[in-house]
Amino acid sequence: MNHPSKASFFFLFILLWGCKADSSTVQESNPQKGEYYTATVHTPAGEQLEGYKSSTIPTFFNVGQIGSDSKLETIVLGERIQKNKKVDVIPIAMFEFQKDAIDQKYLVCLPTDLSENPIAQDFQAFMSYNNELTLAIENWFKLQCGLGHCGGLDWKFPHKGLLKHHIDNNLH
Repeated sequence: MNHPSKASFFFLFILLWGCKADSSTVQESNPQKGEYYTATVHTPAGEQLEGYKSSTIPTFFNVGQIGSDSKLETIVLGERIQKNKKVDVIPIAMFEFQKDAIDQKYLVCLPTDLSENPIAQDFQAFMSYNNELTLAIENWFKLQCGLGHCGGLDWKFPHKGLLKHHIDNNLH
């Protein structure tokens, strides 16, 4: 009966050790995963959003801004957050539409303490498992805009909007 030699075990060990995934390599392959930003909330959930007061229905989400100069509007999902509070958020989607032919963009985010929620860790999961939530956000804005004043509602990966603002500003 033939037994594997020590050299064979050593070779197998080196091969397996060389093939193991290095966590920094995995992180570099998807640089947006786990990246967070600091948003300042200007409209807590339950209050009227400035510029959208045609209906008496308040927001059911927090609204804030990321960035210092050219601010990126942000919808922060989760519990009510106090006005002017800074909160670390993870982007999961970009919601875009036109209001009276003017492009409106909102980066949809989760606070970092809610980021372990498996149904909303990334864009695909968010769009797959949260159809009611995305429709509720769309309908809230449609109701606020008034009949025929909102159009082109679209959900996208957050990376394009973030890339533009990375170039223009330091968002972190």
